Amino acid sequence: MLSTVIKSLLAHKVRLSMTALSVVLGVAFVAGTLVLTDTLRATFDDLFAEAYADIDVAVMSAESDDSAVATDASGVPVDVVDRITAVEGVAAAMGDVQGTAVLLDLDGEQLGNPQAPSIAGSVPTEEGMSAVVLREGRFAETADEVVVDVGTATTEDLVVGDRVQVVADGPATTHTIVGFIGYGDLDNLAGATMALFDPDTAFERFNTDGGYAMVTVAADGVDHDVLRDRIARAIGADYEVLTSAQLGEDAASQVTEGLGIITTALLVFAGISLFVGSFIIANTFGIIVAQRTRELALLRAVGASRRQVVASVLGEALAVGVVGSVVGVGVGVGVAAGLRSVLDTFGLTLPEGPLVVEPATAVVGLAVGVVVTTLAAIGPALRAVRVPPVAALQAVAVPATPRGGRVRNVLGVLVLLGGLAVMSAGLLAGGGAAVAGGGAAMVMVGMSLLAAVVARPVVGLMGVPIARVMGIRGDLARQNAMRNPTRTASTASALMIGLGLVTFTMIFASSITASTSASIDESFLAEFNIRSTQVGPVGIPEQVVGAVESVDGVAAVNAMTYTDFTHAGTEIFGAGVDPATFGQTLVVDEVEGAMADLAEGGVAVKAAVAEDEGWHVGDVVDLTFPSAGEVAVPIRAVFEADVDTSWLFDNATVREVTEGAPLGQLFVRLADGVDVDEARADLEVALGPFPTARLMDQAELKADLQAQVDQMLGLMSALLVLSIVIALVGIVNTLGLSVYERIRELGLLRAVGASRRQVRAMVRWEAVLIAGLGATLGLAIGVTFGRLMTLALADQGISTFEVPAAQLVIGFVAAALAGIAAAILPARRASRVDVLKALQMS
Repeated sequence: MLSTVIKSLLAHKVRLSMTALSVVLGVAFVAGTLVLTDTLRATFDDLFAEAYADIDVAVMSAESDDSAVATDASGVPVDVVDRITAVEGVAAAMGDVQGTAVLLDLDGEQLGNPQAPSIAGSVPTEEGMSAVVLREGRFAETADEVVVDVGTATTEDLVVGDRVQVVADGPATTHTIVGFIGYGDLDNLAGATMALFDPDTAFERFNTDGGYAMVTVAADGVDHDVLRDRIARAIGADYEVLTSAQLGEDAASQVTEGLGIITTALLVFAGISLFVGSFIIANTFGIIVAQRTRELALLRAVGASRRQVVASVLGEALAVGVVGSVVGVGVGVGVAAGLRSVLDTFGLTLPEGPLVVEPATAVVGLAVGVVVTTLAAIGPALRAVRVPPVAALQAVAVPATPRGGRVRNVLGVLVLLGGLAVMSAGLLAGGGAAVAGGGAAMVMVGMSLLAAVVARPVVGLMGVPIARVMGIRGDLARQNAMRNPTRTASTASALMIGLGLVTFTMIFASSITASTSASIDESFLAEFNIRSTQVGPVGIPEQVVGAVESVDGVAAVNAMTYTDFTHAGTEIFGAGVDPATFGQTLVVDEVEGAMADLAEGGVAVKAAVAEDEGWHVGDVVDLTFPSAGEVAVPIRAVFEADVDTSWLFDNATVREVTEGAPLGQLFVRLADGVDVDEARADLEVALGPFPTARLMDQAELKADLQAQVDQMLGLMSALLVLSIVIALVGIVNTLGLSVYERIRELGLLRAVGASRRQVRAMVRWEAVLIAGLGATLGLAIGVTFGRLMTLALADQGISTFEVPAAQLVIGFVAAALAGIAAAILPARRASRVDVLKALQMS
């Protein structure tokens, strides 16, 4: 049978090449993601290993959960540095101050990427004891000097001698750039900006508790491990002591762990692409098996067993999977470079470095492609053995039995309902994202199984206006698409999945925007909102509160701080508020207790949380905070309000339990009768010294949130494009095989007077109908998923279900146009059929 498989592959190489292309695209995304992950890991491993090579030992607070790149500003007190210096074998010890600060130009415009961290700290005072390397100029020596990372300098065209502003926890200060720095061999640390000051200035600005983020130690002829153990005994268990090798590994692992969400997301999209590709593979082999009815039946007639026939079909699938996977792994290297560029476009700048292709990547890519291809071919292979030998004497394929269709439909209903149940359990019953994702996959499989049921009526309905406008060409296209509803549905299913996920993304984004807009309209009593221009830990300077409160016409200012904590093993996001003004700036329903009691300490929880847990005012809950550890916190109030957390504290409480808790935003309410425009002008003057504090009215706040949602939508849509491309490959593949199958029919059409142009139009409109079916089913899936997601997130503020009709119409039209594009090659082939040869075919 091996020779039979080889001959069959050679005979059908054109037909199988498009299937292999689907495998290539799916495997390329998987391999590209793994290559990108390995590249980042290797880049950061090498970077930190070399950056810390000259640091013999490092000391940090044992409670710090940050990386060595940006640790707690005051983790190691000054007196501990003196104890370290006194340890035998220590040649020198240098304290490293670290914090956060934003760089601005003299016009107040932020320098660097606002989505990336803004690192600040002190310049090294000892040579060879820091990862910071001077690239140009000199280190800062006075309070009005600063050194900046080379990446920011290059992006913003800065030169030594330029003046910049720096904003930390206070008004902006102006400094002169005296040098440019790198971090080890790296000039750009994932897009972060870095501003370093002389040690005294940095210590004053960032060390509120008078300590260092990290202390680096140089050994005096002592083994690093020995010195580490001596220092650990001298300073106690409150501090973590690491050798340079351990420090590099720790920093690299924490950075790559932080990027893990990106890797996970990319692998999810890779899985989607493979999922879509599996439909094309199964469809292609199904068509090929149907077209080879006589060939397979002849094999049975001359003595081939059922097992041998199955083995021959699976052998072809295995060969296609191997070839496609090998090529896909190679293409994946280019995909990795493309993914890095895509992420860079959306604001996530990753460090440059050579792409790393590990052997495991090739193994995984090959395994995934081969397994998916082989599994997708099992169904067609089993159908092949049902062909009776007598079919060898027939000119056409034996049609499927009605029972097979009924079994498919029953199975489709069961899978669809089961998928909806599993997805609902994941979203609505706390099952988690993995459960919800599995349920979504089941829904898509169920819909694809049932697509044949609706294919004939839907295509027939969509084809009516086409037939009326295009005449016989449109009617033939309609009849061709309806002739084999199972094949049409299978082809449309791939597009259904891709467009369904795009539709879901659009609906989810629109629902977020609509819910947020409704929340602002219904719950905001404040005329203005003040937020930081920087994304991340850099909040609004504390002095902004007093500056805003001093403006004439301001009646109430509610400041919010943020904290993270855990309860019963679950990580939770909470916020601090001003209990005296919270209800004056936001609509609040005090279900039980009073928000004003938060001033005495404690927590207020949303009514939904209190109901789920059975809590009431006076109950005590155990919460664990990063700085304070486990704290017994009394419940002071149960409330309802449109805020993005279910846990509220007093601002003073947040600062007690969370070191360096950022001031996130301010709500500003004006007194009755105050002119809004005049008040805005006065507020802008008050905020002049604080350029990172952005003043927005309600309309501007909505627009800002819309821009953030649009960015998320753009990134997700860009990653989903590949699945749609694979679906279009499937349409090309199916139409090409269909043309081959209908050569005699096409020859007859040409013989009775159909022009090449008419034949091309017929095939193109058939593609439009297939794409239209896929788009229709995709819209149904997207709307269903979007509705379930909004129901699941109702407690998190996504309470409005919004369907962007205009965008979905555009998507439907784009799918139809894509169908036309996919039909170009098959239509050209159909129009070039040799009439005489076609008529001679039996």
